[in-house]
Amino acid sequence: MPIPTDPLLASQWHLINNVPGEFDLNVAGVWNPTSGNAYTGAGIRVVVIDDGFDYTHADLAPNYDTVLDYDFEGANDYDPFGLGTDSHGTAVAGIIGADNNGSGAVGVAFDSLMIGYRVETSISDAWLVSISESIFYAAISAMGDVINISQGIANDAASEFANGYTLSRFNDIRTSIGTAVDSGRFGLGSIIVKSAGNSRLDNYDVNSDLWGNDSRQVIVAAVDPNGFVSDYSSFGAAILVSAFGGPGSVVTTDRVGADGYDPDNFTETFNGTSSAAPMVSGVVALMLEANPNLGWRDVQSILANSARHVGSAVGAGPGGSEQFAWDFNAAATWNGGGLHFSNDYGYGLIDALAAVRMAETWSQGLFTPATSTNEFSQTIDVLNVPTVIPDGNSTGLTFSGNAGFADLVERVTVTVTFSTTFMADVEIYLTSPDGTESVLTRDQADGLDFDGVWTFESQAFRGERADGLWSVRIVDDFSSDVLTVTDVRVQVFGADTTQDRYVYTNEYSEYAGLYGHPVTVTDTNGGVDTVNAAAVTIGSTIRLNGTSSAIDGVTTLFVNIENAVGGAANDVLTGGAGVNYLYGNAGRDSISGLGGGDVLYGGDEVGAGDILAGGNDNDYLFGGNGNDTLYGESGADQLNGEGGIDLLYVDGQDLVVSGGSEADYLVVADAAGGAWAAGDIENWYGASGSDIFTASAAAMLTRQQGYDGADTLTGGSAGDFLYGGNHADTLNGNGGNDTMVGGAGADTFNGGTGNDLFYIDAADFSFNGGADTDYFIVQDAAGVSVNMAGTLVEYAIGYTGNDGFNATGVATYVEMNGQGGNDQLYAGNGGSILQGGAGNDSLVSGGGVDHFVGGADGDVFWFLNAGATDYIYDWQDGSDRINLSLVAGIAGFTDLTINSAYAASNWYGYGYGSGTVWVQTGGAGALDATDFFY
Repeated sequence: MPIPTDPLLASQWHLINNVPGEFDLNVAGVWNPTSGNAYTGAGIRVVVIDDGFDYTHADLAPNYDTVLDYDFEGANDYDPFGLGTDSHGTAVAGIIGADNNGSGAVGVAFDSLMIGYRVETSISDAWLVSISESIFYAAISAMGDVINISQGIANDAASEFANGYTLSRFNDIRTSIGTAVDSGRFGLGSIIVKSAGNSRLDNYDVNSDLWGNDSRQVIVAAVDPNGFVSDYSSFGAAILVSAFGGPGSVVTTDRVGADGYDPDNFTETFNGTSSAAPMVSGVVALMLEANPNLGWRDVQSILANSARHVGSAVGAGPGGSEQFAWDFNAAATWNGGGLHFSNDYGYGLIDALAAVRMAETWSQGLFTPATSTNEFSQTIDVLNVPTVIPDGNSTGLTFSGNAGFADLVERVTVTVTFSTTFMADVEIYLTSPDGTESVLTRDQADGLDFDGVWTFESQAFRGERADGLWSVRIVDDFSSDVLTVTDVRVQVFGADTTQDRYVYTNEYSEYAGLYGHPVTVTDTNGGVDTVNAAAVTIGSTIRLNGTSSAIDGVTTLFVNIENAVGGAANDVLTGGAGVNYLYGNAGRDSISGLGGGDVLYGGDEVGAGDILAGGNDNDYLFGGNGNDTLYGESGADQLNGEGGIDLLYVDGQDLVVSGGSEADYLVVADAAGGAWAAGDIENWYGASGSDIFTASAAAMLTRQQGYDGADTLTGGSAGDFLYGGNHADTLNGNGGNDTMVGGAGADTFNGGTGNDLFYIDAADFSFNGGADTDYFIVQDAAGVSVNMAGTLVEYAIGYTGNDGFNATGVATYVEMNGQGGNDQLYAGNGGSILQGGAGNDSLVSGGGVDHFVGGADGDVFWFLNAGATDYIYDWQDGSDRINLSLVAGIAGFTDLTINSAYAASNWYGYGYGSGTVWVQTGGAGALDATDFFY
């Protein structure tokens, strides 16, 4: 897929930014990759919940569904077009899916299908009701794969902790979010992408909003082109990733005509987390096109693992508009260690290419989709008695409890029952068993009173293990007000598994050996584990046999890891002694299973392909789309070339061989021989042993060559080329017009149906032409002798030697051509054409009407007692003879009945017994006694 030609793309820096030192979404490599598959969001539905949509816009109309869209705003007129001033949704939709139509702007996922859901334009309880309804119906009725919400209550700076609104409205929204992730996409979960809000200057933490902190959503912060958090972007532990907001420079669609932000159908001043969220939604659409089987939890994990560190350096203090320093959590599976996280950015700036490459490969390594159904959670009740937090004490009190299960953490919630008369005094921190601290709330909501239950959420612990002591530290950092805490419950959500996925990205070389990112990775908890380097853009060498590897240019060692996933470059993957699953993916990869029963996948590279070697034991090899070379090696292997023109090297133990969709080659690499059957191998090459080839496809032309050994070659129902080789071979044409060459040795030919060619030599002895019209073709210069009776072969063609073809007694029509040499040709009883060719030939009539062409040199035409009417076409006067010695009652020339009725045409008839031979003398006149033998 080429890069779009829409003229405003040059101004859409968030898509492609050529300014040195600045960032973009890294989406060009998804649209137009140098290696691997391209994606544009095709087939993915994105529901956009916003204030209205100008679906008549030329860039939106091709990708907008006017049947499924809806207006949830109070009037409920079904049409979400909105008013002329309702411009926000049109801009958001353009960022996601503006069409690549060669005009205007273009969206991140420009082939996705967008569905507009309109809600109220002002923040109110009614608006919250519409949000709840629209999320539910977006997942259930519109069957949205992605739901984008570039709205939030944080724009009301006084709304913290539901102040001024009905709390149940937020709970209703959370219920709808649960329905969407539980039931959307047929149980895989709709992906809800929500903007964090634009209230940083009001010190608004997303954890102050029960809707905005629901970590089942992808909460998105905003950054500028330099990668620093935008000065308006709300912050908080529930943020997952960041995308671009500006300030004020995102080019996208606008309402048509005078309406909207600008008068020319496009705006170049859109910004905010409202622009960041649809960028993420577009990337998610690309991910789901790449792998539609991702669960909603998978999508979050991929976004987190593929996000880039931007802004201030890790270990440095906050800079610019940042309020939080970057740090690494205590995971062990991201570039050898923990993931970088900040309450300003989440895990960092989204990287479209890395996210899509991970999405393609996320299931590789025997992983199942991560959904609500298999989400594991455990609750740690760390406090359940009323406790007054010391007033004006910056240390506060810490409440702890043990998690008994070592589940893989994805997100964590802390539900606190408390009361205070001054919320800005309250600080709550959560610390994991491995020591990672997450700020849940700090100095929020000014002097607001609170008395109730609130759930704080954090994404900061993703990838850690849950077992051990979790601690919640609660601080009342200013005197005069009382903070009483009655109950604190920590709930950890994730995967109950020992199956680890060790993810590597282009940031590995930045942190290898630093900040807890070792270059030797040892899995200690068991399970079937996978190294995934799909996001690395240079070739990786991943060896699972205890020898050194290299990823992102860094020498690395893996211990106790079973599976490996390569990326889009040229990778080298090597298994170990056990069972390994090795996935090359795009690029020209070299994959070796070594010991154990391995499964090897080449990948989707078109053209020059992969090299796969099974190694010891019973392996499964899948080439993928390129022109691959597969070596089964020892063991009972199964080789599948799949797409491309593949070379499959097999031995006698290999069980199943499949070439795939193009002209593939099976090459025997076992001197002992063996038997192979395949429905989609076109070219077969034997070795020195006795090989058995069986082409089982109904309509595929194959070329089979036995080489040495007593081989058995069997074609399919199309026309096959079978070459026996150097020993006694059996060639079975089956259906179709087959060409069979026996080669040296006493070969057996079985034509089957179709018009078959048998290339024979003197050693060949068994023939069955089968149905239709078949040919003997001599390729032995010394000559051959063939009795055609019972062979069901109708034609025989000699070579330069002295050949003998005998159709005596054959009731059907036959035709023979001796070519060179002194040949002996015997007609059958069904009528024959006998051509002697060069040399002194003997042509013998049969019981039918026979036609003779003696050819050059002196030929003898033999006629039998029970003759019919026969014809000689090229009489060579003075050298050809007619032999009637086998005819009773013919003692001399006078015993013949001469017919000169056609003398004018140089035809003369000579009757003998019950037969007549007509001779075309070519102007030599009638024959005389010297032209006959008696």
